Amino acid sequence: MPKRVQPREADSEEVVVCARPQGLDRNHLFAILLVIGFANGLAERIGTSISSSGAVGAVFGTFDVSAVVWIAMAASVGLILQERSGAITLRDSVVAAAASALFLLPASPMSWVAVFVVSLHLLLTSGRQSRLARAAAITLALTIPMFWARLAMSIFTDPILRIDATLVSSVLGTAREGNLVAFADGSGSMFIAPGCSSFTNLSLAFLSTVLLVKGLGRGWSWPLLALGLATSVGVVAINVARISMIGFLPDQFDLIHGEVGATIAAWATTMFVLAMCLMGVHLDARTRSVERNGGLAAGLALAQGVRSTPAAGDGWPTTSR
Repeated sequence: MPKRVQPREADSEEVVVCARPQGLDRNHLFAILLVIGFANGLAERIGTSISSSGAVGAVFGTFDVSAVVWIAMAASVGLILQERSGAITLRDSVVAAAASALFLLPASPMSWVAVFVVSLHLLLTSGRQSRLARAAAITLALTIPMFWARLAMSIFTDPILRIDATLVSSVLGTAREGNLVAFADGSGSMFIAPGCSSFTNLSLAFLSTVLLVKGLGRGWSWPLLALGLATSVGVVAINVARISMIGFLPDQFDLIHGEVGATIAAWATTMFVLAMCLMGVHLDARTRSVERNGGLAAGLALAQGVRSTPAAGDGWPTTSR
């Protein structure tokens, strides 16, 4: 016979509630898509780095990918996973399907196009100050050094390289013809190839500035823009200095231009960019402190003014009927 449970007994029983499985959230969908895009876009470069430098050399050289790019990828995915963005919409599904189709193409640049499409969609469909929009801005900037800068270099190779050649020839004080710059000792000349251009470093400087602003959740300001400009000038100076060293020391061409020189220049650029980012964080912290202290001072001044206002009959003239 079924036993009747008294209310007192039922209250003493432990009730186990089974949660209903939930579907994939919007933020998780786009985090997965971006991770796949990053992996596809970097797979060829990572494989080439390992085959040419070995596993240890590839790790030390960050797989021929700037540390700024790795940090930007981690920051963007982290911001997306922190967001609670709700259910997937029809437009989200269409964008995810299009990105998946691009991932299947046997060309790594298409993965960066997919990342660009996904990021642009996120930016246009998310709140302006949401974590999704901030992550989308970072990944959009990330596609510049990984895809758009390379595309621009392939289209505008000669004009871009002439700028680098002009800067190097100015430092060396020698003649220039096109991309060809004479050595300082007159023993020969060097040809500045696309891989030696400062253009990619400029795109990294832009990425670091966007990463700083959006990572901190701040708006654009003149101090941060000035910091970005200073970063751009610095990375160009590092690259021009390396090429100029070849012009001054042509007998050390293999050392400066080879793997050793390239690794040192890459790390010097990375450390400089990260140092400028840390300076930006410090600047932001000081700005926030001034804003807080200014608001507190204004509040105290207002409160003091209210307390010092005399009440009726304590110094203010009164009227009587």
